[in-house]
Amino acid sequence: MGYALDSDYGAMLNDGYSSEAIFVLDFTAVDFQLLGYYYRAKGAAGGRREIGPTTSFIQQYSPGYVAGNPATFVTTDARGQHDIKFQGTTLPYTVYGAKWETGIGGEDYHVIRFAEVLLNEAEAEAQQGKLVEAEASLLPIRARAGLAAARVDTMTQANAIATILQERRLELAFEGHRWPDLVRTGRAVGVLGIPAFQQLYPIPLQELDVAPGMIQNTGY
Repeated sequence: MGYALDSDYGAMLNDGYSSEAIFVLDFTAVDFQLLGYYYRAKGAAGGRREIGPTTSFIQQYSPGYVAGNPATFVTTDARGQHDIKFQGTTLPYTVYGAKWETGIGGEDYHVIRFAEVLLNEAEAEAQQGKLVEAEASLLPIRARAGLAAARVDTMTQANAIATILQERRLELAFEGHRWPDLVRTGRAVGVLGIPAFQQLYPIPLQELDVAPGMIQNTGY
């Protein structure tokens, strides 16, 4: 259908109508979204940093990273280079998610982009044991990030699936996929250390009031 990965990871995120766009929400500085505002650091970065990347997540891009020290953040992954930024003049620096270029909110939001479709395809193929096909689906995403092939076709099926899920985490960081990915794959309790019941939200009281036969989710 003419879809393709944008050659520039960072540019794609700020051009809602690139070849990668499938379903995009259009925003302007007047009709704005708040993602950049909430992720970016206070001050020159133009945000308020109510949401920030954890040290353990940053280390997925740069294993040697030491919290608050940008000199230790070293990665060849174009996604990490674009999405992780530092602000300040003295240690510890403020680290923030920089997927969106400004805190103004004029960047469009990709609800579905072609990279996610390729990742969906790779995961589905791996689940079926089609690891050669899964590698072919994953390869262009890795190549755009400046990384060597993952070679999931040489792995066990379980390791191939885990590798693809990790690629989702890095490619789709800060885009709202992490939580549903953890829940649907049965990893939320183990990874986040939460009680099992918290995988479901509570049903709002106003909904229970108008539907007496409805039962609140366990734990709430």
